[in-house]
Amino acid sequence: MRFMKTRILLVDDDPVYTMIMRKSLQMQNISAHCESFDNGLSAVEYFRERYNEDELNLIFLDINMPILDGWGFLDRIENFASPENVGVIVVSSSVNEKDVQRSKSSRLVIDFLIKPVLREHLEMLSVKINSRYSTTLFKTRRD
Repeated sequence: MRFMKTRILLVDDDPVYTMIMRKSLQMQNISAHCESFDNGLSAVEYFRERYNEDELNLIFLDINMPILDGWGFLDRIENFASPENVGVIVVSSSVNEKDVQRSKSSRLVIDFLIKPVLREHLEMLSVKINSRYSTTLFKTRRD
């Protein structure tokens, strides 16, 4: 399936991380509309209102956040989102194997990355996303 649009959600309560991720995505020339949220509840509400099956939705999700954590966010979007157009990348400072295993139990999670997210992580992730969704995450650079 070819998606007309890609939306990226950065769901993390660390404003420094979200600023760095935005810059990293820009530097990698990733073409997508990007929104950030500092808690899972506001992200769920936004996503539920704008969810569109014709768009590719990539969500970089922190686990530990106030109001609604990453696991609560995942539980809520599992009720309406499809793995055919939603890919969640859990991004955490946690190195707890239980968190990694729990993330694998979600049909929406495509990867678990440990902070900080480096350029190489985004490049490998792009290959995984391109393969899974038959799309191109990176725009072609024009010099």
